[in-house]
Amino acid sequence: MLYQQWPFDVTAIHRPVHLWQGSADTFVPYAVNKPLGERMPGAVWHEVADGGHFIASSHAAEILAVVASDLAATA
Repeated sequence: MLYQQWPFDVTAIHRPVHLWQGSADTFVPYAVNKPLGERMPGAVWHEVADGGHFIASSHAAEILAVVASDLAATA
C-alpha cells in the first residue's frame, strides 16, 4: 500500500495517529513516512534514532504505553 493510492483520504483523519520511524529504516524510508504524517492533521511523529524497520519489537514497551495512554484518554 505504500506506493499506491489509498482508498481513504489521510487528510480527513483528525484523531491522533502515532507514526514511528526508525532513522535507519531501509524498508520504509523517512522520505516516504514523513510526508504522509505531515498530511495527517492529528499525526504524532516518533523518530527512533538509529532504529531499523522492526522498532515495534525493540520499542514495544514505549509504543504500548502510548497506545494505553491514548485509549485511556478516549474511554
